[in-house]
Amino acid sequence: RQNRAFAASIGASYWVGEFGSYPEGNDDVYGVDGYKRCVGLARQVVNFLNGGAVGASYWMCADSALYYTKRDVLDSYSLNGLWATYKYVYDVGKVGDAVPEDFYLRKQYYMYELLSTNIKADCTVNPLIINNEYIAGVLLTDTQGEQTLILVNNSDVNAKYAFNVSDTEAGYMYRLFEENCFVGGTYQEKTADLSVVNGCISFEASAQSISVIKKS
Repeated sequence: RQNRAFAASIGASYWVGEFGSYPEGNDDVYGVDGYKRCVGLARQVVNFLNGGAVGASYWMCADSALYYTKRDVLDSYSLNGLWATYKYVYDVGKVGDAVPEDFYLRKQYYMYELLSTNIKADCTVNPLIINNEYIAGVLLTDTQGEQTLILVNNSDVNAKYAFNVSDTEAGYMYRLFEENCFVGGTYQEKTADLSVVNGCISFEASAQSISVIKKS
């Protein structure tokens, strides 16, 4: 919020560049190939939007060498990428964990795809206050009036929520969880139709999941 306020004071917008996380003093990223990392990163994105940022970009697109000391000998290799690069680098170069194939997509790639598909430019951001430090949510309204609610449950328990709507038209949901977080997974398919009951749409946010609810 301080960065947003400073940007506003000079007539600029605030954008978060190169976000991510890793242990201090270690270029390798803890749990970079794991599923929980992608949920934690999604929670960061939602918090950025709630804090007034107009967007965010992840560091980095793909793993890459920071520098070489000799021909084909890696001295430092960044393992922050949404995907790994050539398999031989991890096998022969003993860099990080082994990967099954060239350009292996990590779990966090699917998180980034889901959010970037559903967070549209020029939308209005309505921050949500949720009294749980492991759960973050934001309501977005695009220029056509379509509403998108993103709820990230970074906790280990399911959570039930409901939000008020002004009409009776049903909504629908996309959901990313560990079991569908892979190439061909169902995270980009509608997983539930959400009816309006007593002026509310109710849903359950599974533990360690990213829920995207759409409402026209």
